[in-house]
Parts: sequence; C-alpha cells; structure tokens
Amino acid sequence: MDIKEKLEEIFQKKYNIFVAYHKPAVIFENEVMTPIHVGRDRLKNSQDEKLLDYIWLMDHMIGDNVSDNISIKNNDYCELSAIYWIWKNMESEYTGLMHYRRVFSPDNSNEFPFGLDNVTMDKLFSDCDLVLPNPLTVTEKSIYEQFTNSHEKKHLDYALDYIDSKYPEMKQYTSGLKTNKKCYFWNMFIAKKELFDQYSQWLFEVLFELENYITKNKQEYQPRLYGFISERLFNVYMQYIINEKGVKYKEIPVKFFSTL
Repeated sequence: MDIKEKLEEIFQKKYNIFVAYHKPAVIFENEVMTPIHVGRDRLKNSQDEKLLDYIWLMDHMIGDNVSDNISIKNNDYCELSAIYWIWKNMESEYTGLMHYRRVFSPDNSNEFPFGLDNVTMDKLFSDCDLVLPNPLTVTEKSIYEQFTNSHEKKHLDYALDYIDSKYPEMKQYTSGLKTNKKCYFWNMFIAKKELFDQYSQWLFEVLFELENYITKNKQEYQPRLYGFISERLFNVYMQYIINEKGVKYKEIPVKFFSTL
C-alpha cells in the first residue's frame, strides 16, 4: 500500500488518535489508533543506529513529513510536529494525540487496546467534545514555578505576555499558571476536529511568534523548548474554553509503559 492509499484509509476513520513514535517500540494500532513517526525529516539524514531506526519507522507507520508539516522542527517542537500535521492534514471527525509510552485508557485497562475502540469512543463522546488526561499536581508552588525551575523564565514570560496582549480575554488563565498546581502534561488530548483545529491555530501562532523573538534576539534556548512551553500553554487554553466557552470535557487515566 503506497502512502496515498494509506492516508485515504486513515482519513475514513471517525475517530483517529495518533500515537507518536520517534524510535522502534511496540506498535499501538487499531480502528481508532494510528501510529505516526514524529521528526521523520530530521531523522532521515542520521547515521548508524538512528538510520536503522529510520528504516524501521518508515516500514511500520506514516510520518509527519507529508504535505504541510514542520517535521524538520521536531527537535525543538517534540510531539507538536504531529499535532501540526494532524491540524493541517487530517479529516477525521474526532482526532487527538498520545505517545507510544503514554496511552489513554478510558476503562483503566492495562491490556491492549486499553478501551480504545469505536464502541468506547462513541460512549465517551456521547456527552462531551473534549477528552483530557487526568491532571497531575506539581510539587512546586505553581505550574509557572515548576517550569521556571528548569527552564528560562523569560521564554515563558514572553509567550504569556503575547497572549495577554493578543487575547486579553485569556489573561485570567495566563495568570492562573502562577497559582495553579494541577497541570495537564504531555500534549495529549482527543477532541472534535473543529476544537482541535482552533487550539492548534492558537498554539502555533503563539509558538511561531516566540520562535521569531528568540531567533531575532539570538537567545540561547534548550532543545525541546517549544514542546515544554506548549504543555503549560495547553492549560491556559483548555481552562479558557472549559470555563468561558462551556466546552464539555472528560478526564481519563493515562497508562505509562516505561519498558517499551
């Protein structure tokens, strides 16, 4: 099956939860799960064992480098290269993202397919439009402090200042990062495609603005910066649409597979 036929098959799914991979691992794939290799354009010029990873991933799943994409930015954007690809290219009615080591499990099951099938998804989305992972409580004073303890404070500040300027209606929720301790991590969610697209458009507007600022000012930054920042911005946006727009949502467990 060539890539065009594979994509046409994927597009026909009502529910499409993409599972992000960057190296060989157990493949999660069924009627609602589609594995995707993130950073394919970045990995294809690798050598030695990474070249073997690239060949294996090419053989087993689609990549995030087809059509409109930011695959080459994956080193800094992490799994967001998949979110961008889904936003620009996917046509399923409901879509989302999880990871090969972190898997949604509506039934709290440890066994594949973890309650992820069409029947369960119909039930899950019968009275909501958004599914989020159970939040974690940070040990620091706030989500903001948890980020700034390990990363450059000025980068998150710039992103939040931009949001406050461009989207003043969200200011309550940017400020909330400095007091809230509960946080949705991992950039994992499932949503109606309309909601997924609206979030993606907002997120990449903010991140590309931040990228321009960092590039122009020649500031040093850590690899995976935009992936880390997006986890905090995710909470700003989701709290805003839940509390101000009345979006109905559910929180479900995430299973961790550290040995994969």
